[in-house]
Amino acid sequence: MSSPLNLSKDTNTAKALDSLLYHCQNDKALENDKFINLNINTFKIIRHRSNNIKFEYNNIPRIIPLTSCKLQDYKELEILLILNDPIATNKNLILSDNSTSDIFKDIVSLKRFRRYVSGSHKYLKNYDIIMTDYRLHHTVVDILKKSSRKSSSSILPYLIRLSKNAKSESLKVNETVDLKYLKAQVKNICKNTSFVTNSHNCLSIKIGVIHSTSREEILSNIDDIVKFLSVKPKKARGTNQTINPNAGIIPLTNINSICLKTANSISLPIYKNLKTPETEKEDFSDIKL
Repeated sequence: MSSPLNLSKDTNTAKALDSLLYHCQNDKALENDKFINLNINTFKIIRHRSNNIKFEYNNIPRIIPLTSCKLQDYKELEILLILNDPIATNKNLILSDNSTSDIFKDIVSLKRFRRYVSGSHKYLKNYDIIMTDYRLHHTVVDILKKSSRKSSSSILPYLIRLSKNAKSESLKVNETVDLKYLKAQVKNICKNTSFVTNSHNCLSIKIGVIHSTSREEILSNIDDIVKFLSVKPKKARGTNQTINPNAGIIPLTNINSICLKTANSISLPIYKNLKTPETEKEDFSDIKL
């Protein structure tokens, strides 16, 4: 099934992307920008598809699969992994196996991470991505928020499960790492893109690495993202559960506009919804005159 807006075939999209790529090559103001982003502006705050309530804004990056390219290769990234104490057993397992020994630049405990972040404003600049045991995610986010460092607010940790059977939320339960499963998660996170829900009317999603992702791949990524976010997902065979509960959260009628942008460029529009959005009816039944 093609993307409902099919923006990759639209001449406005091609012109905007070509212009942005040109300025990335020639504008000194953009020379330090790394990513091209797709900004999706909505009429209403994003609500969950099934229960009509707002998403929990928990700073968890949600994966959007890309079909035509690998956005990034884990072998080219500096990745930090944060584990729960005691970390010695799992750290040794990861570092002693040839398939995982070179994945992470550093593997640290939560205590050490807290100390490093509070002790040096340069610490987080050493890493491209932070990954953490899913049970520690909220604590790691709190540590980053409490830090006054500007750099700490720009990195959000990805959830990692040490094994497929990891079910306990208790930090007292020591989970043994499944190396094959761990590596699969890392590869999945790095090669795809992601979004983080917020209480605003805009999502900013990476669609390309400047000087690395090709023009054709970026166009394909745009379609992948719009399709993922706007098309209601299928249910798994024989169950009442959707294959990906994060898909289909933005109906096309809720998309106001879409534009391309880098960190320091202007926004280049590629889509504008000219239809007036349906307004929610106000309930005045509890008002007494």
